[in-house]
Amino acid sequence: MGSLSFIWSFTTVILPVLMQHDSINGLLPNKYALVLFINRFVFIASLSLLFNINDYEEDKLDNIKTLAVVLGPGKSILYGKWLMLLMNAAAAFFLLHYFELNNPLFYAALLLPVIIVFLLYHQFSPMKDETTFIIRYDGMMIVKALLLIFALLIYSK
Repeated sequence: MGSLSFIWSFTTVILPVLMQHDSINGLLPNKYALVLFINRFVFIASLSLLFNINDYEEDKLDNIKTLAVVLGPGKSILYGKWLMLLMNAAAAFFLLHYFELNNPLFYAALLLPVIIVFLLYHQFSPMKDETTFIIRYDGMMIVKALLLIFALLIYSK
């Protein structure tokens, strides 16, 4: 879960910043990239835990020590729901504060996905159909991105 979250966050936040031309890279200091990385990492970790819980039976049979296997699916959902809610909310508020996004549109765009992920934990049920599961849970990354894009477009008018 941690390595997946790190790799995904690194490739979608840090790597694009590092690949920018030096003059562009100077516009986004490393501290801003770190704030974005933390926000992305926590969000991906909360989704990854749901994938771990969904794969509980296979991971247990294969003796893979995921968080869901160690704690069990019930405790993973219970602890994950509240811990990820707090961590995602804290990361969202940190990003809002750090980038000075003092507008209700940005609050909604960053906090609505946090609430939706909390509800996904609350209503979680394992699925055998991998495609539906991926669309539902990985789709949250697209929802979060679209909310931020729409907030920025509306705000900039």
